[in-house]
Amino acid sequence: MRRGLAAGAGIALAPVLAGCGARKAQSPAVVEISPLHRLVAEARLERRLTTIGLPPHWAGYGRLMRAFRRHYGLRIRSEFPDASSAEELAALKALAGRPAGPDVLDLKLVFAAQAAADGLFSPYQGSHWETIPEGLKDPSGLWVGDYWSAVAFGANLRHVRAAPESWEDLKRPEYHGKVALASDPRELGSGFVAVLAASLANGGSFDDILPGIELFGDLKRRGNLVVTDVNAVTIGSGETPVTIDWDYVQAQRRALLASPASWRLTVPGDGLAGSFFCQAISAQARHPAAARLWHEFLLSDEGQVIRCASGQHPARFQDLVARGVVPRRLLERFPPPRDYAGIRFPGPDQTKNALGVLTDQWATKVIQVQSA
Repeated sequence: MRRGLAAGAGIALAPVLAGCGARKAQSPAVVEISPLHRLVAEARLERRLTTIGLPPHWAGYGRLMRAFRRHYGLRIRSEFPDASSAEELAALKALAGRPAGPDVLDLKLVFAAQAAADGLFSPYQGSHWETIPEGLKDPSGLWVGDYWSAVAFGANLRHVRAAPESWEDLKRPEYHGKVALASDPRELGSGFVAVLAASLANGGSFDDILPGIELFGDLKRRGNLVVTDVNAVTIGSGETPVTIDWDYVQAQRRALLASPASWRLTVPGDGLAGSFFCQAISAQARHPAAARLWHEFLLSDEGQVIRCASGQHPARFQDLVARGVVPRRLLERFPPPRDYAGIRFPGPDQTKNALGVLTDQWATKVIQVQSA
C-alpha cells in the first residue's frame, strides 16, 4: 500500500517555546495519515454505497459486500442485482443524481469502453494500479478489469482416453462425435472467445479470426464437433464428453458428475484467450469516496482472494500467486497458474469486429458443413 503525507496532514504535538530561558523546542511529532485512511474517513461521512448489477451468488459478491460492510461500516444499497451490462448503463443514465443512481458499475468490456467514451465515468487508478496487467485497465483509469475467465477444455475420462491440451488435439480421431462447444459464438459467450483463441493457435489474431472459424469448420467436417446443448447429463452419458467452455464452469462440472475424479480440466497451450468484467465509478456518483473505497477493496489482496474462492480469476492473479497469497486449495481447482501466463484478452473494437465476422461467416463455414 502506498503511503504518503498530504499537505496539511501533519499535526504538531509540541509547540515551539520562544523567549529567553525557555527550553529548547523538540522537533514536532507528525502523525502520518495514509491516503487509504483519509479515503475511509471520507467514505464514512457519506455513510453508504449504491451498487447495481451485483448478484450475491455471482463472482463472490455476497461475501464481498459482507466483508466491505464489516470493515468500513458503510451501508450498501444494491439496486437491480440481476441487471445486464446494457441495463446497468440505462439505469445509470436514467437515475443520474437520484438516490437510486449507482455509484459503481460492473460491466463487460464493450459496454465499459463505450460508456467511458461517452464521459459517464470518473477516473480512478487506485493503490493497486501497478500490479494490474496492462490489458486489463484503461490507461486513464476510467475502468479497470477486476476478474476474468479463460476458455478451457473439459474431458470425462470415462468416455475418452485423454484430455485435449491444444486446439490441434481436437482433430484426433478418438474425439469423433465427442467435442461440443458450450455456447453459440455469435452470442459473445465462451464460444465467441473460443473462436478467438483458436485463431491465435492457427496463424490468426484478434483482428483476423477466420483461422479460428475454419478450425471449427474442419472439426465439423471431420465429425468431431457436435452441435448440441451441453449439460451434466450429456457430459456424464458420453454424448458430449469433451467440452469447450469457461474454465470456472468446467471446474463446477466436476462436482456434478457421478465420478468427479474422472473429470479433467485443461487450458489450450497453443492459443489461450479470456474475457473480463470491468469496474467503473459513475461520474455523477452521490458517494464518490465510498465508490473509490469499494474499488480499493475489490482490488485488495482480500477482495481478490474472495474472487478466487468464487471460481473467478482476479485481475491481480499473477501478482498474488507470485507472493503466495492465494491458498493452495483454491489454486488446485484449476490448471497450474503457469498455464495461464500467456492469456490474452481482445479489446472492445476487436470484439465488435470479430462479432461481425462471426455473424457473417459462422453459419456457412461451420453450421452448414456436412460431418464425415
